[in-house]
Amino acid sequence: MTVTGKRILRGLGVGVLVVVAWWLINPFGAGSYPLRAVFAAALQVVPGERVEIGGRQVGSISSASLVDGQAVVGMNIDASSWPLHAGTTAELRFGSPLGYALRYIQLVPGPARAPLLPAGGIIAEDDTQTPVELDQIAEIFDPKTRAALGGLLDKASATLTGEGSQLADVLTHGGPSAEQIAGFTSDLAQNPGALGQLLSSAGALAGTLRQHSTQLYALVKDAAATVQALDQQAGAVQAALTLAPGALQAAQRTLANLSRTLPTLETLVSDIAPGASGLRVIALPLDEVLTRLNQVAPELRNTLRAGVAAAPSTTGFLSQGSSSLPALIRALESIGPVIGCLRPYAPELAGSLAVSVSSYAPYDNMGHYLRTLLVNSDIPEGAAETDTPAQIVKQYSEMHYAFPRPPGLNVGQPWFQPQCGVTQAALDAADDPESK
Repeated sequence: MTVTGKRILRGLGVGVLVVVAWWLINPFGAGSYPLRAVFAAALQVVPGERVEIGGRQVGSISSASLVDGQAVVGMNIDASSWPLHAGTTAELRFGSPLGYALRYIQLVPGPARAPLLPAGGIIAEDDTQTPVELDQIAEIFDPKTRAALGGLLDKASATLTGEGSQLADVLTHGGPSAEQIAGFTSDLAQNPGALGQLLSSAGALAGTLRQHSTQLYALVKDAAATVQALDQQAGAVQAALTLAPGALQAAQRTLANLSRTLPTLETLVSDIAPGASGLRVIALPLDEVLTRLNQVAPELRNTLRAGVAAAPSTTGFLSQGSSSLPALIRALESIGPVIGCLRPYAPELAGSLAVSVSSYAPYDNMGHYLRTLLVNSDIPEGAAETDTPAQIVKQYSEMHYAFPRPPGLNVGQPWFQPQCGVTQAALDAADDPESK
């Protein structure tokens, strides 16, 4: 073999060693490492959405699948943020305060002294968090509470019947306010810290309401008494509104006469000023006040005319509303306990309501459509239809029971509310009320 041939062989050998060494260092690609996480559900998870650590994107979602009854989401983590350590947690978050779709994953790295996670490793469900879905909110109400809320909505429908035009005006003029709210939520989306502070404040508010539940109940009860008093005085109010057009017309004539008198009064004050030394201090301010009053008199006259024109419609509205006041009073008297039971769910309700008005955008940046609904709550295949929850949970150890679901359960801090029927028994399948 020639010297040149030997050099070529040595060069090829060195090249092979370099390739092998590179593969051993980064076997899954030069730019990312695979990682998986198990969630209770993976609704609206779209491949290509971001993975963040501390508000900085460190990778993207690669897949979402159902594996052995569990929702498993695959990720590709950038090499610049690898490796991660054991104890790393993952939270599935909404894309924005108004974005119900396009969810992303927030990672919190484990301690540096913990062992390294292997490429392709998995974060267990105990170290993940799944957001509360809208359809889970109804589970917090018992049948009696749902019936009370339904009655309240029915009475509200009767009260608002025939008032479509007035409601349309309110919604039309409320457009700018809605735009401001949208801008506010957009700012929150760009500042996760501010959003976290908002949710913390909401939690503190819920705690304060809990401490003052007695006063809150008394306030609602007083409001019901006030509405009842208005119902008793509805006839007098209607009579006063009937006389209001005449009174407003008389006031309009008075203001018209005052508008004609103001120039004369201004001249009189100017004539008296030189000889009234005691009035010199107040003459100038009084002149400015009268001048301003003369300027606004036409506008005030137009306002009164508009009030006269609207008086008959207002009278009809109050007459229609008075027939619904007794039902509204009864509904308000029963809503106090409902508010007390809703209060501990304030953080979950705030997050759900904040995203309920967003537009649905299920396409990724490549034009691919994906909508995945993975809920780890179906009855396992093989369970008998007559099995009780206690029997199913005992037979399938991977399943958990929570009915009614206590607030704070998602983060492992259930907050039981005995007065609302949410006790320790809510986590014990043997105490399921529907199996007895």
